[in-house]
Amino acid sequence: MAHDIGVIYAQNSRYVYNIALRMLCDRQDAEDIMQEVFIKLQKKIAGFQGNSELKTFIYRMTVNSSIDLMRRRQSLAGRAERSMENKTGHVNAEYDGAMMLDSLLGTLPPEQRAAVVLFEVGGFSQKEIAIMLKTNVGTVKSRISRSIAKMSGLIKKEG
Repeated sequence: MAHDIGVIYAQNSRYVYNIALRMLCDRQDAEDIMQEVFIKLQKKIAGFQGNSELKTFIYRMTVNSSIDLMRRRQSLAGRAERSMENKTGHVNAEYDGAMMLDSLLGTLPPEQRAAVVLFEVGGFSQKEIAIMLKTNVGTVKSRISRSIAKMSGLIKKEG
């Protein structure tokens, strides 16, 4: 089965970037992950056997690459502080909301962040997420529930 990497890139690059951006909360890191994913895909596409959808295969690579990058970096708290230092004080309400979401996502462990981003942003089902993250559906449900509870608690605490 022949795959045209150019077509695959055109169809999936924006979504890969958005998933990586929500996972990493940094535009440059998201661009780096997007590039890394499509380089890896170009090397691995010949071995893709079609056991899952190609889209699922691509997003699994995106999530795994994002988690790997997070683990290689300093703690999430230090990362969030550096990110906030780079922001200007002149933000509109939409950008402010995105910063708040990124900040809330930054409080989550990588596995919880991956689950909630794939569910809420990616629109994947819990079953699809379980396949992508190589875990069971109950674990995905728990991660999403805990993530939402933690973020809700932080929002209430902030007032």
